[in-house]
Amino acid sequence: MNESMENVYRPPEADLRPAADSMPRYRLFRVSSIVVATFFGDLLAGAILIGVNFKRTGHYSAYQKAVVYGLIAQVVAALVYELAVSRQVSDFFDQTVAGALTFDQTLVDVLMPIGYGVGTLVAMGVLCHRYQHDILFSHRKNDGAYLSHWLAAGIGVLVSLLTAFVTIGVLYLTGNDEGLVQGLIELFR
Repeated sequence: MNESMENVYRPPEADLRPAADSMPRYRLFRVSSIVVATFFGDLLAGAILIGVNFKRTGHYSAYQKAVVYGLIAQVVAALVYELAVSRQVSDFFDQTVAGALTFDQTLVDVLMPIGYGVGTLVAMGVLCHRYQHDILFSHRKNDGAYLSHWLAAGIGVLVSLLTAFVTIGVLYLTGNDEGLVQGLIELFR
């Protein structure tokens, strides 16, 4: 009998584990983690996590762009939202379009935050999928590790608190209690 046939139940001698060099040493945020951070911390939190993924994969210019564009998007979205729910725009809307369509202001007040929230979540998910799909796919293919959804939620909450403190600071510095838009106008006047 042949020596190799003596023990047919012997495990193979080849190392079947992937080489340590092929596995990424960094951990990334999944698309779902970025959406969770966006849920708790708005556009800026999602953009920061996208930037972290870019930075960890060596795309430093994309990291900087993601954070700067996220900050700009956060400010623009806050101003547009503030303008949309302010009574000045609502009064103009009531006199023009809503007067003809007879919208109830309560309905507008309820639907605006829901539309804004769902819109930011969908937008961040689509942006993340578009710009990081290849990075995340190759990371998963190489058995790379991912960061926790809880960490993403915590970062989202911290960004939300930071945004609230900055907004309150702007309103306090201007002495204006009419809203963020009026406060920023007074601050830069």
